[in-house]
Amino acid sequence: MFLQTRSDVEGDALKFYKEIIAKWVIPPGKWEPKMSASKGKIAVSDYKKVLGRPENTAELAIYYRETCTRFLTDHEMENFG
Repeated sequence: MFLQTRSDVEGDALKFYKEIIAKWVIPPGKWEPKMSASKGKIAVSDYKKVLGRPENTAELAIYYRETCTRFLTDHEMENFG
């Protein structure tokens, strides 16, 4: 993944990291791993270590926050965020 991200062969280097965030913040199924905001946030710091492009890092951080907000809203916990 490191080499793929560095070379940006796929065209969207953020796609992989966004999938990790979504997997941990909003698990897709009943038997998936439990929600973990901290593991989702690790994807942002991993991307920053690999490439560190400020505009993409910012986009990924915003996606992380939006995903967390969606989780809180879906579970009627808006006032806790």
